[in-house]
Amino acid sequence: MDKSLYEASVEELKLGYRQEGRQRTCLCCGFETETGVVYPGDGRFYDAERYMELHIEEKHGGMLSYLLALDKSATGLTGTHKRLLELAAQGMGDDRIQKEMGIGSPSTIRNHRFALREKERQARLFLAVMELLSGQGSKASGTLSGTTPAPHGSKAKRTNQDELAAFFPLGTDGPLARYPSRSKPLQLVLGVIAEHFAYGKLYTEQEVNDVLEPVYADYALLRRSLVDYGYMERKKDGSEYWRLARRKEDDAVDRRKELQEQAKEIKIEAGVYGIRNLKSGRILVESTPNLKKLNGLKLSLDLGSHMNRQLQKDWTALGEDSFAFEVLEKLKRPETGPFDEKRELKKLKEKWLRELMPFGEQGYNSDKERPEE
Repeated sequence: MDKSLYEASVEELKLGYRQEGRQRTCLCCGFETETGVVYPGDGRFYDAERYMELHIEEKHGGMLSYLLALDKSATGLTGTHKRLLELAAQGMGDDRIQKEMGIGSPSTIRNHRFALREKERQARLFLAVMELLSGQGSKASGTLSGTTPAPHGSKAKRTNQDELAAFFPLGTDGPLARYPSRSKPLQLVLGVIAEHFAYGKLYTEQEVNDVLEPVYADYALLRRSLVDYGYMERKKDGSEYWRLARRKEDDAVDRRKELQEQAKEIKIEAGVYGIRNLKSGRILVESTPNLKKLNGLKLSLDLGSHMNRQLQKDWTALGEDSFAFEVLEKLKRPETGPFDEKRELKKLKEKWLRELMPFGEQGYNSDKERPEE
């Protein structure tokens, strides 16, 4: 990419050209016009400014299209976000954009819009920081020159960022893909989510839910976790919530121990489940060692990332209200003696495959899974 784009001001980037004296220079290709010169085109004559505008529109499709065509290293935008912005520029609403892109549901598009708005706010603040920093003189410039050693703990920060990326595939401003099962990543995730709340502000439970719902489908779980792990506090009757300026470490540790003890008592059940299309009757039959994780499947379908592409296609086209999750049978464990859960779970799934025959027009399972006669 031409370095003139990097050196241009925001206003120049919006115009698509830089003006120095009488000369205008296109930021995209270097084409020049000069004030006072008349330029012919399409049987008409144009002044330097208008001719440059026509050049940018005809040769580069306008600055919005040109900038969106740049790769991620230049703009920081993913392919999904670029496409969403292109469609939004055409005046499309969330429903239409979702259908055009073929991903998730309208709520997924709203999550993407939320992430982009957050990027915009962060970008404005970052520009202000850099302009203030540039005014600090040579000391600040030396800090950014690359000669200063990396600060202690920078490796740990990169590790945390990598770990967060696994839970926030669209960035930490976007939705949470899955709820962490271990304490350390959960604390990282909750620390990020707590940033959605302002210090010194009181929230009703409904206001907390409204903030958390775009982040994760089970927003009630997030709300409880923020309190249990010391990131937020609430009144005993749940009428008011507020963000804590400092985590209540001791209380959080005690609460985590309590939750861990409770978790030991929760019975994890394996079994076979189905995802049924209520309109066509087709069903996907699958097994899982933990039936409590079925809620996570809904999120993967909303995000457009489910492994079964035909099911994903129908979910995207019809919406979640057209599907039902069903526990077909729980795996029974003997009280004594050896037990091979994996083998028994496979046998249980084969039983339901034979009973429902969810293949072809009847279901979403692959013919490769068809049990032998």
